[in-house]
Amino acid sequence: MKKYIVGKKLYYVIAIVVGFTLSPLCIADDDDNEEGMSPLSQELFLGESPFVQEQGEVQFGVGFGRLDFDEATSELKSETDLTFEFEYGITDAFTIGLEIPYVAFEAAEIDEEDQSGLGDAGITLLYGLINDEEFVLTLGAEFNLRTGDEDKGLGEKESEWEPSISMASQIGAAQFMLSIGAEISDDETEKFYTAALSFPMGEMVGIVETYGTMADDTVVPGEELEEDTSYITPGLLWEIGDEAEFQIGIPVGLNDDSADIGFVAKWNIEFE
Repeated sequence: MKKYIVGKKLYYVIAIVVGFTLSPLCIADDDDNEEGMSPLSQELFLGESPFVQEQGEVQFGVGFGRLDFDEATSELKSETDLTFEFEYGITDAFTIGLEIPYVAFEAAEIDEEDQSGLGDAGITLLYGLINDEEFVLTLGAEFNLRTGDEDKGLGEKESEWEPSISMASQIGAAQFMLSIGAEISDDETEKFYTAALSFPMGEMVGIVETYGTMADDTVVPGEELEEDTSYITPGLLWEIGDEAEFQIGIPVGLNDDSADIGFVAKWNIEFE
């Protein structure tokens, strides 16, 4: 089993290294490159966005999320997080980021303790392989810093990393986004996916996003089998001036393993 997991990790490492190595072949020189796609929504609600920052550009964001569960079938009554995000464009293609979450869990059982505190912070790397007016293709990786208390369920017990690949395509006035990836630890791999459509709605932008996770079926001694989740999130985005945006969405669970309903709000601002 260990050999199989290491082999999968090596596969993702090779895929990212090859992508980074071949990326200059996919990107035109700056003098010949057309202006890239202008995103209708810089961030998504639950999933991965394919858009990178321009060189020297900084993005700061604050996100609030809450998921409410069915107390009859879940150990949790609710899960709430407040996340601070920072991204910086090292080049027009390469972006580095930092995510710092504060999380709180409300237990469904009266005799169980509620927990809250700093969750696992993460460092994110994004590399834009293609960025033109009609199509965007981006490689990503996130590395778990294990800053959360694992004994309280606020952090992971093992180091994890998340390789991903994401794209965006201009379809008329709308933009379609798709991403796939995996959360990889020594014992298991959980895959995740996002598909979203953003479209102008007068002074606002409408967003419909689907997000899901597919757990590894491997049984780990002493650990509960992970669950598959699936959500659809309709939402709206408002631009605030030229550099900031605010968005709200309502995640709705599509299967028994997901939360029943939730609320997500994000505020982002970009500056150089």
